[in-house]
Amino acid sequence: MRNQPLYMNNSGSRWTYREREPRRFYIKVGSDYFLRHAEFFSGFGNFVAYHFKINGKRYAGLPSDTETHKGLPIIDISKVI
Repeated sequence: MRNQPLYMNNSGSRWTYREREPRRFYIKVGSDYFLRHAEFFSGFGNFVAYHFKINGKRYAGLPSDTETHKGLPIIDISKVI
């Protein structure tokens, strides 16, 4: 359990991502989609922010709750922190 990513919401509830595979998602850049995986999660209000790297630079973003690509969540690169 030590190496599993954790995140927590405002109420103090914690979730652990227990699957062996990292949490995958797509980054949307214009009309292109690139597959990435979350390094870790952080609380952002009652939502969870995915933290990831692109070309060695760390970013955080909220996945879209209305869009998916091939069944995986999408984070629009123009809306990352």
